[in-house]
Amino acid sequence: MKLFICAAFALVSLMPSFAQQGGFQPPSGPTPRMPSGKVDLSGVWQKPYVPDMTKDGTDQKGMPELPFTPWGEAEWKKYDPAEGDYTGACLPFGLTRSVNTPEPMQLMQSDTYPAFLFEQNSWFVAVPIDGRPHRKGIAPWFGDSVGHWEGDTLVVDTVSFNGKTRLDTVGHPHSDQLHVIQRLSRPDLGHISYEVTIDDPKIFTKPWKNARTFTLRPDWEILEYSCEENNKSLWEGRIKAPKFFAGAADGAEIKVMISGGVTAAYLDLVPEFERTTNNMVVTSRGASMGTAPDSIPSRLQRGEPVDVLIMAGEALDGLIKQGKVVAGTRVDLARSRIGVAVRAGAPKPDIRSVDAFTRALLDAKSIAYSASASGVYLSTELFQRLGIADRIMSKSKMIESEPVGAVVARGEAEIGLQQISELLPVPGIDYVGPLPSQIQKVTVFSAGIAVGAKNTDAAKALIKFLASAAAAPAIAKSALEPMTSAEHK
Repeated sequence: MKLFICAAFALVSLMPSFAQQGGFQPPSGPTPRMPSGKVDLSGVWQKPYVPDMTKDGTDQKGMPELPFTPWGEAEWKKYDPAEGDYTGACLPFGLTRSVNTPEPMQLMQSDTYPAFLFEQNSWFVAVPIDGRPHRKGIAPWFGDSVGHWEGDTLVVDTVSFNGKTRLDTVGHPHSDQLHVIQRLSRPDLGHISYEVTIDDPKIFTKPWKNARTFTLRPDWEILEYSCEENNKSLWEGRIKAPKFFAGAADGAEIKVMISGGVTAAYLDLVPEFERTTNNMVVTSRGASMGTAPDSIPSRLQRGEPVDVLIMAGEALDGLIKQGKVVAGTRVDLARSRIGVAVRAGAPKPDIRSVDAFTRALLDAKSIAYSASASGVYLSTELFQRLGIADRIMSKSKMIESEPVGAVVARGEAEIGLQQISELLPVPGIDYVGPLPSQIQKVTVFSAGIAVGAKNTDAAKALIKFLASAAAAPAIAKSALEPMTSAEHK
């Protein structure tokens, strides 16, 4: 397991920012605009901490398997931060690694320049958007950026990197051929939708992406940041490593596959489990059922290693029967219900009765539903029960590998149907309400231990923690119903 030395250097500024988060609710309202009519991206923004761009996390969708070239894979495998990471000498983190840090970022904007001000080491990137080309003959640590607008999306194109940095904290490599495209849009007052595309023909066989959500923090200001070069003594042994480094080295690594319904609560809970046990949890996300490449059944079919599966209980039972999950290890965690959402600001349909819900579906120009448990129920059972399947299926779409809410937020579907816990975290949509009780489908989400799990004891500890009374508030906060102690199987 790799030891992530450079994480220590962010502590000074990380702690004040995190201390301010308790009970915060982002502001709501329409997307602000500049006098010119362009979307105004200005503000201090809380970014998700992304130490590893292959992993999913709160407000972050990673790229599970990087498409390395043979040379790129060799560069990745030989990297060991314990041998010395450039950040230990206070050298610039580089573009993507700076965006990945947990410290806030301020965006300042004019009609000719948006500027990214990073609290981390007080670095900044100014992006001309006046149509000029990239500069020639330079190779900065952050590359050379130019930008332009595509509708309401700011596109930042960056090339000419010096090749001396890493993409993220764990050390995924890039070369001087790196080409980064960032896309920023603001679906509402309180959020930025952020997408970054990584293209480096020396390291990767094809481009790949991460997608994130930034949250507006009008209650924050970015602070001064000081980095001291003698931090290098940490890996030379003259400074004792903090306990959390030792924990990362000594604890077990637990590989988890999880479906979307319980993900929001899980992501809130996992950091506390890691802190108190010194274990490291590595998460892959996918639907409980279906054939999408990132679905849990597809991942298992490919032989991806896993210790714990968290998914719809009926799907977990199917895996137990197939011999892929250890019999007797199922533990029920929460009940989930299906809800309805529309694009932010759109009229909310009446869904308070079965007849009203049926009319809303018939009147909608387009409908989106998930490819997992809720979508299977809707498309194979409920629409037929309501007698409208033949009238709505042609305008309905099953969504794979992304939240239904994201499709609704982009205006690609008028109505979205998914587990309530999966709809609520998505920016750019308005939650309408649950399905009427007479036609509601309650899904139980459960955890189990995979056959062939390498860390069975740690896996049991994680499941026990997620089923504990201490986890219930986070589960309830995400619009799930926690199981009582008597109901845990």
